[in-house]
Amino acid sequence: MGNKEVENKEKEINEFDQFVEPLLEQLDTIQQKLYTPAERMTQEEEVHSRQEYEAVLKKYEKYHKYEEIINDCALDTSEKSFFCHAYCSHCGKDVTMYYRGAKDNSMEQMRDVFRDNFYCPICQLTGRWRRILSKVRQVYSLGKKVYMYEYNSPAYFGALSFVSKGDLIGSEYFGSEYKSGEYVNGVLHEDATNLSFSDESLDIILSLDVFEHIYFYKKAFQEIYRVLKPGGKLFLTIPMEVERDITEDRAKIENGKTIFLKEPVYHGGANHTDFGVLAYTDFGWDILEIIKSVGFSDVKFITYYSIREAYFGRVWYYLDITK
Repeated sequence: MGNKEVENKEKEINEFDQFVEPLLEQLDTIQQKLYTPAERMTQEEEVHSRQEYEAVLKKYEKYHKYEEIINDCALDTSEKSFFCHAYCSHCGKDVTMYYRGAKDNSMEQMRDVFRDNFYCPICQLTGRWRRILSKVRQVYSLGKKVYMYEYNSPAYFGALSFVSKGDLIGSEYFGSEYKSGEYVNGVLHEDATNLSFSDESLDIILSLDVFEHIYFYKKAFQEIYRVLKPGGKLFLTIPMEVERDITEDRAKIENGKTIFLKEPVYHGGANHTDFGVLAYTDFGWDILEIIKSVGFSDVKFITYYSIREAYFGRVWYYLDITK
């Protein structure tokens, strides 16, 4: 980079800082006026039904105004848009997190976008990844085996910052032509419905938005139960439809062929096709009982929200499951 380019870059950064710092200070002042210190801290609640979840949503409506403000203030740039100060639980530092504004979206769409935004500039983790890794950190100790379904994700490399390399296993699914336990271009291949691990060989498993892409998801839960040690933990996130009571198939597999029952929905992924990865299932509240039926001793549905740690959106959740 030449001297002129360096000067232009420094000028651009200085102009950005001069513009954004007053904005950040204004946002800090606004949140302090709107909410008490306790209301700005991380809040978790265990809920047991759709009705209890709706009660949590109602209680957290007081945060909608601030979410609208930070979205309106987001900077529309070609790069990630810095928007507010927050604490990264993964890095253990106060940082300026960034978010790409969703000004053309409805409030509901904006709050959905929030779930996979608010990146820490240091670890690059979104709120969902940061929250789950903080739970793993609480139960992990040296020698415990930790398995993650997605090797090619920031969450895996985030886990490497506190899980011993010898304890952490990451895999990807490369297709039915491979057997679980094989390596493809140096990466472990695992079929979630037929894992290669021995019975009761793992202590902790992380599955972050994977199960909607597994048609035979009940078999996958059975495999998790098989390979987990007694008392082992599964931390699970799935895009459950919280307005839905009964789980339904979006597509099914018959004789090796995919049959669409609803309009196809594809999600991005590390090994996705041009269209993304097909979502087979719309999960409802009965998924809690489905998981319990496999034999797990405890299935907890935990909501979380935080201004302090930038966990924004429609009150997201994870499942804390114990064998």
